[in-house]
Amino acid sequence: MNLKKYISLAAICLPVAAFSQTSIGFEDESAYKSLGVYDSWAGSPFMTGKLQGNYKVITNEKTILDETTGEPVNNTDKMLAFQRSRFGGNQYGVRIDLNKPIALTPAEQYVHVLIYKEKQGRVMLTGLGKRPERTAQKETEQFNVLSLKTVPTGTWYDAVFAINGAKGAEVNALVIVPDCESPHNLKNDFVVYIDEIVVNNSPAPRNANGDYPISFDKSDVLSRTDRYTNSITVTTPTDGKQTINVDQQNSHLVYNELLDKAFAAKPGESVASAIGYNPGRGMHTYIYLDKGRDGKFSYGFDSKAGTPEDGSDLVSFSFYNGNFKNGKNSVNSLGASAVPGNSVQPPAFTVPSDLAPGFYRLRYKVDWNNINPGGRTANKNDIKSNGGVIIDTRLNVHADSVTIYRASGADGVGGLNGDILKTDGSDFTTEKIPFGKPYTLRYEPAPGFEISHIVLRHGYNLDGDRLIFSTPQYDDVTLPASMFKDGTITIPAEYIDGDVRLIPYFSTTNDGAKQGGN
Repeated sequence: MNLKKYISLAAICLPVAAFSQTSIGFEDESAYKSLGVYDSWAGSPFMTGKLQGNYKVITNEKTILDETTGEPVNNTDKMLAFQRSRFGGNQYGVRIDLNKPIALTPAEQYVHVLIYKEKQGRVMLTGLGKRPERTAQKETEQFNVLSLKTVPTGTWYDAVFAINGAKGAEVNALVIVPDCESPHNLKNDFVVYIDEIVVNNSPAPRNANGDYPISFDKSDVLSRTDRYTNSITVTTPTDGKQTINVDQQNSHLVYNELLDKAFAAKPGESVASAIGYNPGRGMHTYIYLDKGRDGKFSYGFDSKAGTPEDGSDLVSFSFYNGNFKNGKNSVNSLGASAVPGNSVQPPAFTVPSDLAPGFYRLRYKVDWNNINPGGRTANKNDIKSNGGVIIDTRLNVHADSVTIYRASGADGVGGLNGDILKTDGSDFTTEKIPFGKPYTLRYEPAPGFEISHIVLRHGYNLDGDRLIFSTPQYDDVTLPASMFKDGTITIPAEYIDGDVRLIPYFSTTNDGAKQGGN
């Protein structure tokens, strides 16, 4: 794509339009309030008015084709083009003002941005806003977050950003920073292309080709109502009984992505599963664990033994008929004979003893006599018509203890003007604490300051990409001031599900409107 073909180097004026919170496209002028540029650097020539940024909604010539289908990867008619200038700061980006603000909460939401760029560099999302009741408060940066995964070059890619904040704050504008790198190394300007922004509750990229594929559309529903899966229950020696609700009876969805949930087990442990399936018979269950975290489930099968091959991601199944060489026609994953009509509940499986701590993609499939992880496709008895389900969740493979530590905020504000200590008043540095148990710390604000909130990251690979393919490895959460009692803060056990990194924020006692305050 060529800069001169799409953008004039002169200033460009664009009309004002309207916005929808959950979906922003550029097909017409009804999806956003206005467009502009923004730079976090106050001295930026684009903030002082010395320079005017270049951006424009242009025709999408659909020249980027899927290698498999030959069809356009992005099939919209219009897209937003933005010139990344070498004269802007490292957080210079295109600004999209929203007609309806995004309400922030301590729980995470996800902003998806379809982006095309030809230069490597980190992509950041900035949220501008304030608390609506504070009419005199100026617009501030509510968050600055990098994309969960590195954005590749030379193709359309769904960059995903996890956002959260103190309850009551609102974001009125999104700023997409396509190259969050030091501009002194940028020798020439370049153009990026942006399209189809969506706010939802899923961290999975929309166009992760080949990422844990299924044999039907994710929006497909069951063609019958008498069969459905209510829950999956797992029992392990260390973590006991754990249940994830599915509620397929109400959603009717064949594919259920529950990546915000996870079961827990230690390496080498036996994992027993119970499927809450109505009517409790007449179907079969298959379990897959992506041991190599390579974005797909292998399902190699040993037809002689009637069991999964060594190394197969197919770790358990309740029934499979294949005329095996061991003389048996129907077996479960242990190689034992199985009866077709009473085989919903699968045998236990063992977590490999050499698996490193982390979150692994775990798939449960209720289907009829089919080991393909994507689901049965046979006419008149495919997974949609036979009352089946595919449930993707995670297995938290963990050790007895995890690491908790304090970090400084990249914004230059977090971590200052106060101390975090152990409960006995001694210094808190890097500590080993028990997995899955609450942990209490002390806080001591500097004179004239008070605790505002703590930004806490928990899970694995805390300083790396958040997603291994589309499987989350960590989450960010904001602990509000309401959780602080008598100089202490207790981190709930649910957040001690892996390593923990915390950044405290202290605000001046006479400035309740401090950014991020509660």
